[in-house]
Amino acid sequence: MTIRTSLLGGAALGALLALAIAPAADAKTKHHHHDVVVVATGDGVKSDIDELKAEVQSLEAWKNQEAAARAQTAEQVSQLQGALSDANARADRAEQQVEAQIQTIPGQVDAEVDKTRVKTDALYIKGIKFTLGGFAALETVTRDHNMSADIATNFSAIPYPNIPASHAAETRFSARQSRVSGLAQADISPDIHIEGYGEFDFLGGAQTANSNQTNSFNPRVRNLYGTIDWKNGDGTWHALAGQNWSLLTMNSTGIMPRSEAPPTVIDAQYVVGFAFTRQPQIRIAYDWNKEFWAAISIENPQTTFAGGSSNFVPGVSVINNSLAGDGSGGSLFFNDTSFSLNDVPDVIGKVAVDETPDGHKFHGEAFALARNFYERVNVNGTATTTGTPANRSTEGWGVGGSVELQAVPKVLDLQLSGIYGDGIGRYVTSGLPDVAFSPDGNMHAITEWAVLAGATWHATPQLDIYAYGGEESENAMPFNMTPVGGSTVHGGLGNAAFTNNSLCMLETTTVPTPGSGSAIMSVPGCNGQTHFLDEGTVGFWHKPYAGSFGHFQWGLQYQYIERHGFSSTDPISGGPVAAPHTSEQILMSSFRFYPFQ
Repeated sequence: MTIRTSLLGGAALGALLALAIAPAADAKTKHHHHDVVVVATGDGVKSDIDELKAEVQSLEAWKNQEAAARAQTAEQVSQLQGALSDANARADRAEQQVEAQIQTIPGQVDAEVDKTRVKTDALYIKGIKFTLGGFAALETVTRDHNMSADIATNFSAIPYPNIPASHAAETRFSARQSRVSGLAQADISPDIHIEGYGEFDFLGGAQTANSNQTNSFNPRVRNLYGTIDWKNGDGTWHALAGQNWSLLTMNSTGIMPRSEAPPTVIDAQYVVGFAFTRQPQIRIAYDWNKEFWAAISIENPQTTFAGGSSNFVPGVSVINNSLAGDGSGGSLFFNDTSFSLNDVPDVIGKVAVDETPDGHKFHGEAFALARNFYERVNVNGTATTTGTPANRSTEGWGVGGSVELQAVPKVLDLQLSGIYGDGIGRYVTSGLPDVAFSPDGNMHAITEWAVLAGATWHATPQLDIYAYGGEESENAMPFNMTPVGGSTVHGGLGNAAFTNNSLCMLETTTVPTPGSGSAIMSVPGCNGQTHFLDEGTVGFWHKPYAGSFGHFQWGLQYQYIERHGFSSTDPISGGPVAAPHTSEQILMSSFRFYPFQ
């Protein structure tokens, strides 16, 4: 395109030169040539010039168009470059935003995972989940009447005024209720789940345990068992084998282990009226949609006897318990601890229901208990003659139940429980006797009832305030027998003709002899059998810290307990003696750290 333009420019220049020399040439021609030739020659040149002019104009127009096109192209290029620059800027910003979003994805994923993740510090080994539990505790107890007792109060042994030490107060510090537990869980299949659980404290007292210097008290088993649960349609079977809370112990939900609802108090013996034991057992349970429950349990038997009731007619001797070291061949028991004779386990059945009427969680349950008491009686036997020995037994039974209600959801919880029957003493916290003896050597199950009511106010998420009231009572069971040719023999429980409580309310210098049942026996002038006990307890738990490192809580508790005996007869005057009574005021504190909860 440039060469062509140059040629055309050269042609135009040549034409202009031709026009410049045309007049001179025309003058010379007039002298030597004809005009026709000159005219013809000038017209041709003019035509060429016009053509060249037209060509130049065309070229100028083309040039202008080309410049305009180039300007338009440059503008378009500029626009495209601007658009490209904007696109690059937007791409850079988008890339930065994507990078920023990518950086937040792990945190968002972790946050979503945390929402669904079970908050646990459990360990997993070969598909088995291990969870640690327990707490470290420092607790104090102050009683206005000395009982020489640690953090657990023996309610039925609160001393009458005849015991000199009872006129002194006692204060003790204890770490023995500290607890260690471990739970192992695994799923054999989608329908079969197994667990193993162990729980231990330090309330065991070995023969050498004391508070003089090292306070070396030993661990003891609280609970130690295995369970298996397997689904069956709309329900689930549950089996337990090992040591656990007795089936008759109140639950807060269902009949599953670790759902028991003991009073939330500091005292390790809980509250008067609370029905429980912890003992070896085999249990089978079934639930219908976690709403209705039924269970049966076969549990370790043991019998407690009324102190001071072993008064027999001549010729009758009774063996109702034995020592591991008395020649009976015992092993793995402390030689100075007696164990009752038992040949039939205790059997307990229980049903329960869980409902939520109008948003108020409700749990109700009822149970029945069957027991057997066993002894060896010898009539007319001596140290050298056999006489007429025989095994004898008698039956015991009990019924009871409990209800727990969220009266105000997440604010106020109420509970009520009770038990009634013959021979149920060891299944209630005060440990009153199961049986008493008649003078002929037979055992008789003592009628007893117990009731406990409680309330817990969740004042704040950190503060719970509780109150409990309970009572246990046993009926008198007097026996008076006159053998042929002999004097009347009085026995049983609460027999006014046999019980001598004339000195129970007077301080003496007599040293009591420890015994079972009512805990004190062979005290002259104070038989001391317990008729009934009452207790009122109030306290609180406060949690100042709860976080990723467990939680810390502390509490204070006040208890007031009354113990009442049976009326009796003065052995000298023969007149009536009012029933002895005593009371105990207890202040306890507890400081506990739960590292795993």
